[in-house]
Amino acid sequence: MPRLLLFLLPFLFLACATSDQPGQYSTEDTIIPNDSIRLSARIYKPGGQGPFPAVVLLHGSKNHTKDYYTEYSEYFAAHGIVVANYDKRGQGQSTGNLWTATFHGLADDAVAVVEHLASQPYVDDSRIGLWADSQGGWVALLADSLSPQISFIINKSGPAVTPLAQTLYDTRENYLEANGVPEDIQDELLNLYPQILEYLTRNREEALWREIHCPYHEALRRLQGSSTGTGHYDRPVDAAGHGLRISRHLPGRPLRTDAQGQGLGCPLVLYPRKRTIDHPCEETG
Repeated sequence: MPRLLLFLLPFLFLACATSDQPGQYSTEDTIIPNDSIRLSARIYKPGGQGPFPAVVLLHGSKNHTKDYYTEYSEYFAAHGIVVANYDKRGQGQSTGNLWTATFHGLADDAVAVVEHLASQPYVDDSRIGLWADSQGGWVALLADSLSPQISFIINKSGPAVTPLAQTLYDTRENYLEANGVPEDIQDELLNLYPQILEYLTRNREEALWREIHCPYHEALRRLQGSSTGTGHYDRPVDAAGHGLRISRHLPGRPLRTDAQGQGLGCPLVLYPRKRTIDHPCEETG
């Protein structure tokens, strides 16, 4: 069957529902295996005999569970469509680790849920698709390449470009332009991005990557201890828990300090938000 890729039209396929009027539905929680991962899913089943078309909901990048998108699930089910809404791996009652998962791993999860629906007698296995939101749009496209069982994709607010292109756009719009960085400097910084990613993929320093939740300053300590070095080093300095200040210096060169001889003379404060705030040394010491 030809595949249908729809962007920003989340309700178009309701035309294939079995009734023009909202009806009754029931829910059932189940566990769907994907190799060593156990996905906790909630299945919404329309009233009636079926078989019904079905859709799997794919969440965005957050740590969502099956309690998200409840309104969509209920609406679709009330209009004659089976819905599978599941906890992302490592969230809710699902096993696994979301924070170390790749897009391919998340796509495998989606395919496992699709195959579960295809095996149910109340589902029309020729009409099973994916409803994807935000980052789920990337996951949906990967899942489609892995399974011939997927007959349509509804991409709601999902990117139509590569993850790198989306990241570069977000960085320019929400960080560089928002903070008044000149355009020529923006271009120089963004041109470095692919090189940074290439370095990170090829240089897997165990001290830095072993624990994804390790605080920045502790991770840098481990990195400094394990790296062979290139003549420059980052020396971490404890800040107020969430902060980080480092000084790039040559080996053997003393660190600059403030007037009281404590802390660094030029702090670096990192904020993973849209606006960066420059704090004086006395506020970050």
